[in-house]
Amino acid sequence: EADKEIVLEVRHAGLGGHSVTLQARRGWSMLEVRRATARAVGRPEVLEFGRLVRCRADGSYKSLRDVDRLTSLLPDEGVVMMNARLDENLERPEVQDEDYREAEARRVQP
Repeated sequence: EADKEIVLEVRHAGLGGHSVTLQARRGWSMLEVRRATARAVGRPEVLEFGRLVRCRADGSYKSLRDVDRLTSLLPDEGVVMMNARLDENLERPEVQDEDYREAEARRVQP
């Protein structure tokens, strides 16, 4: 089941926030989700500052660690991004692979 392809929507925590739809694998870690999200919107800062949380049915949030897997989410839980924008970076063509690597290296683990 970990190799099963899924469509994953990552929503921004803010009201009226943007969302990103990813082609993912059920076994991806949250770090892999953040990497794919950063590249989808052209924003390395998603890797440095973005925090993924699970949205529970009652509306509460619970932090997800980089090592947590999508398989750990319950069917009614969504993935929400905090602390990073999800709108597309209009200067995306200037963003290089090195920018993503450097942003990830600067990330301070909670």
